[in-house]
Amino acid sequence: MQTRFELEPLAAVMATEELHRRPSRAADHAAENSALRELMAIYGEHPEEIRTRLVELVMDRCGGDGAGLSVLVTEPDGTESLRWIATSGTVAEQQGRTVPRTVSPGDVVVRSGATQLLIQPARSFQVMENPERTVQEEMITPFVQDGVVQGTLWVVTHDPERHFDAEDRRMLESLAVFAAMAWQRHLSYEAQRKSMAAVNAELETRVARRTEDLVAKNQELEGFTYAVSHDLRAPLRAIVANAMLVQEEEGPRISPEGQDRLERLNRAARRMAVLVDDLLGFARLGKREVRRETVDLSELAREVLRELDPSLVELAGCFEVQAGLVAECDPRLVGMALQNLFENACKYRSSERPFKVEFGCAEGVYFVRDNGLGFDMEYVAKLFQPFERLHREEYSGTGIGLANVKRVVERHGGCVWAEGVAGQGATFYFTLG
Repeated sequence: MQTRFELEPLAAVMATEELHRRPSRAADHAAENSALRELMAIYGEHPEEIRTRLVELVMDRCGGDGAGLSVLVTEPDGTESLRWIATSGTVAEQQGRTVPRTVSPGDVVVRSGATQLLIQPARSFQVMENPERTVQEEMITPFVQDGVVQGTLWVVTHDPERHFDAEDRRMLESLAVFAAMAWQRHLSYEAQRKSMAAVNAELETRVARRTEDLVAKNQELEGFTYAVSHDLRAPLRAIVANAMLVQEEEGPRISPEGQDRLERLNRAARRMAVLVDDLLGFARLGKREVRRETVDLSELAREVLRELDPSLVELAGCFEVQAGLVAECDPRLVGMALQNLFENACKYRSSERPFKVEFGCAEGVYFVRDNGLGFDMEYVAKLFQPFERLHREEYSGTGIGLANVKRVVERHGGCVWAEGVAGQGATFYFTLG
């Protein structure tokens, strides 16, 4: 075996001129066209497979024992290598091999930009040495993109009696057109992938930054809401208490007009107190830790019904609770959500038909369905917003109840939504993560 100290001059293995002198078989255009049609079909439908099939067809049409597709790559130190990105036959297991360009037979082709034939290339190129099978001949052709050599397409034979001819050269050069197309497709895909990756990374960074900002602002707002609500309670209690004292102690001496104004002041202060209490409760929900446990939701719902506002107790019998409902949740928080949903159904019941409410679960989604006033789906987005109310004039309330439901559900990692028809009823759905 030759060693790298005994390598022969390049001229000893170069035999390209032999292609003009050797007898050549007739041009097989049928075989060429068949290969080109197959490659075109693969290029259109399965471009990722074209490189593998290309080297298989090179080996078959040129009568070789092995074939490969190599591309020029720039290493971190700035030098160039030839990477075998597709191989077949006797060199199939060497796919992925990278050889420095200057010590590869492909270097001759890259520099000349023309097809070359080498006889026993291992005599001049140590990388071609193989003790198990000697490459007797190797024919290499470049593939070009925009006038620049991008790599090589090559075929080898181990048979001393097999000699490549001019027809093999023509076939190899014809198939090299697809090598250029396949590589360009790969480069375009990689450029697109890197571009998308960069865009996605930038979007993820923006989303993360925006999320952090929103969380911080939300926490700041919750803290402000809690502080303001807490601080307003004492002054409001003082206003209500003093208004009542004035009515009791000075009532006979106050004119009817003054009495009316004092009463309106009293009612407004009480409404404000209720609103502040609701706002404080809403803020507290965002701070309360979720403590999950196995909960009998059916029994929890019945307990909530037993503790309804006294004015609504008589309606508890209108509720149907599905038996056997169990969930991993915080019973206090979910109990508050059910209370709000049940009281909401009672508040907006219809006077035109017997009142009926169902609480159940289907495919992991819980629901509270009533046959009350319902709502127009045009306004569904407002339902769970704090202080948004669809029936402002006819019904009392602050509009915080359904917002509390949404917060409880989201604290459990679930979601809540509603469907309704005006005048026919509504259904509220929720999950618990």
